Amino acid sequence: MKSNWVRLLLSLSLLFLLSCQDEKIPEIEGDFRGTFSVDYENSETISGPFNLVLLENGNQHWYSELDNMPGQSSGSYEVFGSSIRFSDGMCHSGDFDYFLILNDKYSYSYDGDHLVLSKTTYRGTYTYSLYRK
Repeated sequence: MKSNWVRLLLSLSLLFLLSCQDEKIPEIEGDFRGTFSVDYENSETISGPFNLVLLENGNQHWYSELDNMPGQSSGSYEVFGSSIRFSDGMCHSGDFDYFLILNDKYSYSYDGDHLVLSKTTYRGTYTYSLYRK
């Protein structure tokens, strides 16, 4: 009787330890080019070219050539499971939609070549579809 309890306890402990293993997080580094688009709540949509560089040391910088967003920025990033958190490290003027800056948490998908970032706010949905250069 005692040995059955010991086996059950060991089995449950092993099952618990295996279920607590960290999910493997892919390394997302490199030079990515593609487009961003914003679908605003008021049915307005904007889109354009976007370039993002994610460095191995956790730094990032990006640039775009559209008039209605800042031309460039830089900061850091960190991958957490199914999300990426960007931290913007630059000062910007206040004449554009600040959600266009890669800052805060984004969900992502990545297949080794195609990186998709998305974020929904009260203003709309921001999507970046980027391919490794």
